[in-house]
Parts: sequence; structure tokens; C-alpha cells
Amino acid sequence: GALGHRGDSAHLLLAGGPGALEVRDLEYRLGEGALRGELAFDGTSRPWPDTLTAGGVRAWLATASEWRGRLSLGAFPLDRLDRMVPAARGLWGRLSGSLEIAGRPAEPRLDLKAEAAPVGRDSLQVDRVALRAVYGDGRLSVPELRMTRGEAVSTASGSLPLQLALGSRPLVPEAPMNWKVDLSDLDLAVLPYLAPQLAAARGRLELH
Repeated sequence: GALGHRGDSAHLLLAGGPGALEVRDLEYRLGEGALRGELAFDGTSRPWPDTLTAGGVRAWLATASEWRGRLSLGAFPLDRLDRMVPAARGLWGRLSGSLEIAGRPAEPRLDLKAEAAPVGRDSLQVDRVALRAVYGDGRLSVPELRMTRGEAVSTASGSLPLQLALGSRPLVPEAPMNWKVDLSDLDLAVLPYLAPQLAAARGRLELH
């Protein structure tokens, strides 16, 4: 398994040189789903990592002056995602999407598109969820998060401060966030899933 997480199969093709590493081909299969991608790092602060342990290589890559790549998910089973992401416990369904990666590991620029249909968490079931999110300059922007339940369509959009860096835990600074939420047919059950940070938010919230 990768990083202690067991998949059904994995394939990884690497290339590199002083101050650089390239993941030319990555495939990680789990059930009928798959994660695929490629990612290149350039301009690390040292030509080679001090140690070849996972932590040592990650710390070395985190110093790169540039990274670029793309990851894609196809029909990835969410009910098995909690093995890698504990916060995903209770999710079920299949996720597809893509993540474009640019900037540098210490200050990434990310562009995410994702869709799941159907999808649920615990007792909540949604026919379809579609998300577009962009990260850069210490802020996560969500142009639209759309949830469909039968004839009801609920949406949310907004932004929040967020600090992301390779090798560091995500951090939400004490700064204002803004969200606009449109709940179709007063579908309040979806509110925590449209904007889970609302309970601790400071800033402006519009409900329609």
C-alpha cells in the first residue's frame, strides 16, 4: 500500500536529477476507481535529499522553486477514502474530477473540478454534487458548489482564508470569510455540506 494505505494496484514511474524530481506516470487503483497523474518538481534548495525516507524526500521537495502537474480521479470509491483521509469518514459514492497544480510547494496554486453522483454522508443522500474551487495567495475560492436532490438544487459560493503547503497541516487563519448560499425549497439538511465552516465563520453570509 502507498503510505500505509492499501490499494488494489499501484504504478509509479519516476525520473530526476540534481534539484529535480519528475513523477512521469502515477496510477493508483482502488476497486473500480483510479487516481492518475503526473507532477514535476524543480529547483530544490539542495541537489539531493538528506535521507531517502518518505519524510526526508517530502521535506526536500517542499523547498522546490516550482512544481507543475495534474491529478485526475475516475469513479473513486468515497467509502474507502477514510483510510487515507479520516475526515471523509461516513462518505459514500464515487468521485471523479481533476486537480491542476502550479506555483511552488510552499505557495501552491490549485484548480479543482470534481463531481460525484450519487453521493452521501451518513444519512444524507444527494443525487449529484459538482464543485469548482481555486486556491492561491492564501485563499480558497469556490465559484460554485452545487447539490441536487430530486427537483431541488442548492448552491453555495464564497471564499475563505487558507494556508496550504507541502508537508504542513492546512491552517485556517483568523480572518473574514464570505459565503453566499441558495437553499432550494428550504433544503436546510444540505447546509452543513454546502459550507461546513459556517458554524465558526466570521464575515458575511447571504441566504436566499
